[in-house]
Amino acid sequence: MAQESRQGAASVTEDTIRALALPLGYVDVKVGAVRAVWSGLKLVVRKEPRG
Repeated sequence: MAQESRQGAASVTEDTIRALALPLGYVDVKVGAVRAVWSGLKLVVRKEPRG
C-alpha cells in the first residue's frame, strides 16, 4: 500500500490500513518512503495463522 505522506493530503492513513488489516490477520512489518510525498506500508499474514 502506498499513500501520500503530507499531513491532511490523504484520506487513507497508515492507521486506517492497520485498523482494517489487523483484524483480518495481517501485521505491518515495514514502512518506507517511496517518493518525497509518498510512503509505503508492507503487510504480511501473522505468523501464527500461517501454521
